[in-house]
Amino acid sequence: MGCTKRSTYDACVFNHCENGNCSTVGRDFKCTCTKGWEGRHCEIMTDNCDPNPCIYEEWGIKNETTCTNLLADYSCDCPPGTSGKNCSINFDDCQRTGKSLLDNICNSVDKGAKCADGLNEYRCTCSAEYTGPQCKMTVIVWKVAQLFGGIDDIINLLEEVVKTPSLIKDLVPFLLGQQPRENQSAMSWDFEEMFEWASYERNELDYKQDFTLTFDTTLGNCYTFNNGNCSRRWSSRRSGLDGGFRAKMRVRQNQYLAWIDTASLLVFVHPPEESIFAESVRYQVSPNTSTSIITQRNAYSRLSGKYGTCIKDKEEVGSYYYSGNYTTAGCFRGCYQDAVYEECGCMDPRYAMPEEMSACNMSVWNCVKGITDKRGDASNWKDCKCPSPCSESQFDSAFAKSSFPSYYFGCDPLKADPLKYKYCMGNYTDSLFVSVYIPKLTRKVFAEVPAMSLTSFLSNVGGIAGLFIGFSVVTIFDFSFLFIWIGWVLCKKEEQKDE
Repeated sequence: MGCTKRSTYDACVFNHCENGNCSTVGRDFKCTCTKGWEGRHCEIMTDNCDPNPCIYEEWGIKNETTCTNLLADYSCDCPPGTSGKNCSINFDDCQRTGKSLLDNICNSVDKGAKCADGLNEYRCTCSAEYTGPQCKMTVIVWKVAQLFGGIDDIINLLEEVVKTPSLIKDLVPFLLGQQPRENQSAMSWDFEEMFEWASYERNELDYKQDFTLTFDTTLGNCYTFNNGNCSRRWSSRRSGLDGGFRAKMRVRQNQYLAWIDTASLLVFVHPPEESIFAESVRYQVSPNTSTSIITQRNAYSRLSGKYGTCIKDKEEVGSYYYSGNYTTAGCFRGCYQDAVYEECGCMDPRYAMPEEMSACNMSVWNCVKGITDKRGDASNWKDCKCPSPCSESQFDSAFAKSSFPSYYFGCDPLKADPLKYKYCMGNYTDSLFVSVYIPKLTRKVFAEVPAMSLTSFLSNVGGIAGLFIGFSVVTIFDFSFLFIWIGWVLCKKEEQKDE
């Protein structure tokens, strides 16, 4: 018997690897797939998106985005703000400078703020003193803005105050003006907090009898000595320091707000029947000083009617909202308040207004400010007629001050207790003396009088006529004789002609 050749079984003949190489393994086969393919016959494209490699991070949370499967590859549909093969690169919306992780868009003002990077956005975590999207607004400003509805214009305005603190002096009345007058006055110092003692002609004064409390939204509580509403009135009986007003007062500068740059009390010297304004002539009396104001009262009297125009009573002008006698300055402020009311529907809380009128708040600040920006001062308005008063008084004053001694022996007994000693010296340097007196019991009176009255005019005419004509009984006889003699001469000439 002969032998026949036997062939080896090749499984790859009957089984094909579509995307790879086939190899026989016993009576079976194995496909070695090219990159991007899988399956027994390499017929299945590898799913490169499972698991999803397209992952980006937002607020510390990983999120998936769309993955497109490709041959041996994949493509990620990255959302705006991300980049990279897997969208893993997130643009730094915090705009860190690279110097420090704390140098970012959130801490340009609030140095304690932290920034969290999001997707095309960021979130700021502010410290306790700041708020806002970028931690640029102080919490105090934010709270005040909320009281008025959080209006954008107000927020921007308050931010300007933070940058320019002096602006707040004009804005505070618009905040306080929304409170009842009693509440506003309670925020200012009372008499006992300001005065340690007060005297006139070396007689101690009583607050209830000798002072009148008035409140001004800009100035605060004002205490007027010898006002017309006082139950006891004083007269000028002696000149010099002993015959004037003296007081020891406290400045309390440790209670001043941050935007106040000068520690002092304001002293206004004015007639008792007139009101003062924030812009009136005043004297700043500094702490730790003794200040003397030497003043002299001058009276002015003007003629009205055919001689000129002046005001005898404030009822003669259209709008006058201040108490006391008429003044030109008060009249101008009345014109201004009327213009503010017509334009803004309210009145400026910095000046006097009728009780039934509402005070403007900060939401109309730009409207109120625009009145003077456009029209200028009321004294230049053509439709504002404010003549001078027919009768008024003004004070011409001289100002002198000297500092307290640098050392106060009255605090020596407290040296054993450093805290009490420091408190004692603090009160000493926070105090002041102020004196107001007249140098002599005379005053100047400037009065308008007619240059010539009707009686004087007729008298002068008669005098001049008498001077030139010289009428008398003898003159009458002389003229009569002259006329008779002239007539006789004329008649005589006529008779001679006839002959």
